Amino acid sequence: MNKLEDEDIYIGGWVTLVEHGGLRDSPITHILSVLDMDLKEHRLQKFQRLIIKAYDTDEENLLVQFPQTNSFIKHALESRGSVLVHCAAGKSRSATVVAAYLMATYKIDVAEALERIRKVRPFCEPNEGFMGQLELYHEMGFPGTVEAIEDHPKYQHWIWKREVEVAAAARMAPDRILYHDQERQVGKVLGVERDSSDKALLEFRCKSCRKPIGTSHTVVPHDKKKAEEAYRRSRKGPNSNELPCAHHFLEPLLWMKPELEQGKLEGRLECPNQHCKSKIGSYAWHGMRCSCGEWVVPGISIQRSKIDEIRLSPNKL
Repeated sequence: MNKLEDEDIYIGGWVTLVEHGGLRDSPITHILSVLDMDLKEHRLQKFQRLIIKAYDTDEENLLVQFPQTNSFIKHALESRGSVLVHCAAGKSRSATVVAAYLMATYKIDVAEALERIRKVRPFCEPNEGFMGQLELYHEMGFPGTVEAIEDHPKYQHWIWKREVEVAAAARMAPDRILYHDQERQVGKVLGVERDSSDKALLEFRCKSCRKPIGTSHTVVPHDKKKAEEAYRRSRKGPNSNELPCAHHFLEPLLWMKPELEQGKLEGRLECPNQHCKSKIGSYAWHGMRCSCGEWVVPGISIQRSKIDEIRLSPNKL
């Protein structure tokens, strides 16, 4: 086990708890276990303990546990104690929990929190799913309660995306759909909005009738590295300003509701103008590959050749 610099926080694996003398000669008073097993060691009865049952998988949701784990660590330190945070190997789950505490306490990002941990335990590496949850925790502003996390539009969207991925793996449409324009209204009511930081927004309009169908706020971003690689492989040449992507992938929008809620796995998207009804895109809940090579789940796309992209200022939305 290893002690963080300037903190009475230790991080380690389960072997620390069972090896002879591992805890006996340490100043530890509190133990936070993040495991998929129950360690009923009689030698641990003298410690104040919190046990979080969690698997080291990308699908495990540790994010909702952060308020409880942060509170436990904070209480241990405020009572002039020392706390051991451990999982099986002291690499992924324990590092995630300690990183969340450091982020919330010092208002730092994921990279800085992990840097502090790796100074004393270099091999710490939260799995990909936990890394995404830490990033989301930072974006949400470190909510202090489970209720605040679960009510946050960003969290609700993240949960929904997980549901879509599970349904997609079973080749099924999701049981429920979150619409971006509805989420934005909920965010305004709660005083918490999803990202709206574009300096120059694009509004998308049907090329046939000029009906507005979305903005750059509703676009699901592509992996920039993959897009750049595809760009370099394209025939357009290094001086072209055109992107290699032939589609914009969008979040679900309310005008799509009549089509998306039919329960079909895939289908076509038509202009919402009843007098136009031109085909402007398509969708596939199990995912769709863009021309740049990126695979997007769910795949809700509009063809760039079927729309006009109008540059707007943010205050016009």
